[in-house]
Amino acid sequence: MSDGEGDLGLLDDLIGRARRAGSDAADAMLARSAALDASWRMGRNEGV
Repeated sequence: MSDGEGDLGLLDDLIGRARRAGSDAADAMLARSAALDASWRMGRNEGV
């Protein structure tokens, strides 16, 4: 199972739980992100 399939399964499970708990509608969203930054101060690298 790829990560995408696992993500869809997780979202499907969450929606199913909400419906079984009595909801007549439910929304679920999953977001992933990655970031990299570098900072310089007074001409010197402070970190990456």
